[in-house]
Amino acid sequence: LFILITKCYSQTKDDLFILSRLDKTLDLVYIKEVSKRAKFDSLEKYFCRLDIIQNDSTRLRNKFKIINRFVSLNAESLEKHYIDKIKKEALQINDRYNLAKSNNYLGDYFLKNFVLDSALFYINRSEKLFIQEQDSIYLSFCYASKAKIYTHINDYNKALEYNFKALGQAQKTNNGHSIFLAYQGIIRTLGKLKNEKKALEYYQKAIKVLEDYQEEFDAYYFSYKAQAHNFMGSVYLKTENYTEALDLYQQGLEVPNIKTIFPSLHAALLDNLTYARYKSGDTIKVKQDLERALFLKDSLEEPAIAIQTRLRLAEWHFKQKQLEKSMQYAQQAYEDAKEHTIINEELQALEWLAKSDPKKQTDYFEEYIHIKDSLIAQERTTRNKFARIEYETQEVEKQNALTQLENEKLVRENIQIAAGSTILVLIIGFVYMNYRKKAREKVLVARQSEQKTKEEIMDLILDQQQELAQVKHQEQNRIAKDLHDDVSGNLSSLHLQMHIFHRKKLQGSQPEYQAFMKDLKKLQERVREISHDLNNDRKFDQADFNLAIKGVVQPLQDSGIKTEINYTNSFSWSDTPNTVKLELFRILQEAVTNTTKYAQARSFSVEMSRENNQLVMKIQDDGKGFDRDNRSKGIGLKNMKDRAKKIKATLCIDSQMGKGTLIKLTIPIDQPMEQQ
Repeated sequence: LFILITKCYSQTKDDLFILSRLDKTLDLVYIKEVSKRAKFDSLEKYFCRLDIIQNDSTRLRNKFKIINRFVSLNAESLEKHYIDKIKKEALQINDRYNLAKSNNYLGDYFLKNFVLDSALFYINRSEKLFIQEQDSIYLSFCYASKAKIYTHINDYNKALEYNFKALGQAQKTNNGHSIFLAYQGIIRTLGKLKNEKKALEYYQKAIKVLEDYQEEFDAYYFSYKAQAHNFMGSVYLKTENYTEALDLYQQGLEVPNIKTIFPSLHAALLDNLTYARYKSGDTIKVKQDLERALFLKDSLEEPAIAIQTRLRLAEWHFKQKQLEKSMQYAQQAYEDAKEHTIINEELQALEWLAKSDPKKQTDYFEEYIHIKDSLIAQERTTRNKFARIEYETQEVEKQNALTQLENEKLVRENIQIAAGSTILVLIIGFVYMNYRKKAREKVLVARQSEQKTKEEIMDLILDQQQELAQVKHQEQNRIAKDLHDDVSGNLSSLHLQMHIFHRKKLQGSQPEYQAFMKDLKKLQERVREISHDLNNDRKFDQADFNLAIKGVVQPLQDSGIKTEINYTNSFSWSDTPNTVKLELFRILQEAVTNTTKYAQARSFSVEMSRENNQLVMKIQDDGKGFDRDNRSKGIGLKNMKDRAKKIKATLCIDSQMGKGTLIKLTIPIDQPMEQQ
């Protein structure tokens, strides 16, 4: 656990370090003094370093931040390369949400490059996944992208339909950003349809959203406000309501710091304001302001956004009869529009080329007609193709819905089967566990009964030993009496005869001497017989009590606990009083009971020894031990202390939680003991 916690802490520390450094790298993109190459190198480096982060969500979320910086730097090849990497990674880890997000990014990439069929393909994929994820914000983005696709093929009614779908999803989330962007798309599309009145209605709604969600928009508030003014101004410009257009473009330019926070929008507002003034009849500084707008757009290194300004300069120079200059601007606009496949602006460029170059006018008009016819045919083909894609998508969705219903039905059936099986297994398990429990209870009862029987047997043995001791005591008294009456009397008689022999100086061959020797031999045999009887009694006494000790410890061994009984220093029970042995036996019996009930021990040992004129019994186990303060008032321990006190012994109990228990009983052997 310690290693795991340390590893997690180290991983978290590394993640925080990488993410803190990543923020600096992301901010580097907005520093003008840093070269593009350095920015690219830094972003690519940290894209790889993010692989260290183990959390999939955190890793991929920050990788998308790097993609956004590539987008802002117009690094299209790197943008596509790293989006594909994220998509592959999301597939490998089966991350459906980030897979949907990567498809959405790919769709926007192809949309930006006017590869409309690929754009629609990936947006549709993204849409289906976000429907499954129930992510209304990204669904709103998907529908907004589809609206742009249909705008590019001049199917404005279809585009408007998807803009309203985007608004519906945005309103579900109450997210200010997505609601505003949906309104913005509606305004743009209504402008294409020249529906000035309806566009103004949604412009006013967009401005209200800006005010209602100002805190949420934060830094985006001013750029969003300028965008709203620009889009509505363009609607008025298209409907030739130049006064209203001029007012809105001017409001857009007056938004604080717009030149810094959104330079391309600032250039577009300046361009649109100048052109609206020119169309309204104000020709003062038109050329200078259009050239300034063109310079600002070219400095952003985005050729596509400068095409419209070049067309307006071509128009201005044509009206001033400066045909060569008009042709130059129109030619550059034509080349850029063709490169970026912006058909409408390509047609406008051909129109001004035809007007500016009378010698090639026929060629330009033929090209214009050819492109126009191709555009109409392409739009028709594309609309049919998109309609087929939409239809097939709906059919796939229906089929997926049916498949999902079938899968859900199958899942429910499997759940029912699994639940039934689980219940059955639980019932069987319960019955089995109940059976095992009863079996264990029976075994426990049997062991308790066996233990009780053994205790009764040991009580009988001890009682018999008590009786045997009494009999032995009586026998000893009898032998003492025999020794006194028989042996002692005979010895006195023999002693007297020895004096007589000495005085008479009898020889060994004489009958009196022979009779004396015979009596002496009989007395010797009698002494040996009494001695032999006493020795046999001691051996029996020791063997009998050793058996009793083994008997009381046997239940521990039967229950799987390793037991050991040791006698050291030539220990013998022969000279131990029965009173002492009885109390030793009871203390040992109490220790065995405690070990069986509470200790959960693996081993149990008894050691008997003689140490410095003391009899010592050590009882030890390796169980869980106990708290002496809490258990000091237990009946078992109190009984041990009372029994030790009865035989004037010292009882020491040492136990610690988790470290087992040691019981040491020390009895002086030179004190007088009361015999039974």
